[in-house]
Amino acid sequence: MNDFFNARDVLKVGDKDYVIYRLDSLEKAGLTNLKLLPFSIRVLLEAALLSVAGGLVGVTIGGLAALGVRGLLDFPAQVTPGIVVLGIVLAAGVGLAAGYWPARNASNLAVVDALRDES
Repeated sequence: MNDFFNARDVLKVGDKDYVIYRLDSLEKAGLTNLKLLPFSIRVLLEAALLSVAGGLVGVTIGGLAALGVRGLLDFPAQVTPGIVVLGIVLAAGVGLAAGYWPARNASNLAVVDALRDES
């Protein structure tokens, strides 16, 4: 996957490494000023962006599967622009829905409680 804004980073927690994508890279690219947004909105934005990235991967895999089915089985499967847009919009919606509760909970936590490691 392309990293157009150099947003990819590695978060080390204990002995595990997690790949994350940082929103502040959008700020460095001059696209927005994240400090003006409430923290809960930033969490929702991150969830939506991550879901859209997953939706793009899903649409790509689905398109390739449709080409394979059409070529191998002579079945009239095709991917239209409407299906692509719907897939991406649904992915963003799922991301917003899944990110709502963590964003709401994060906005109600004290910073000390949010940073506590309970593993």
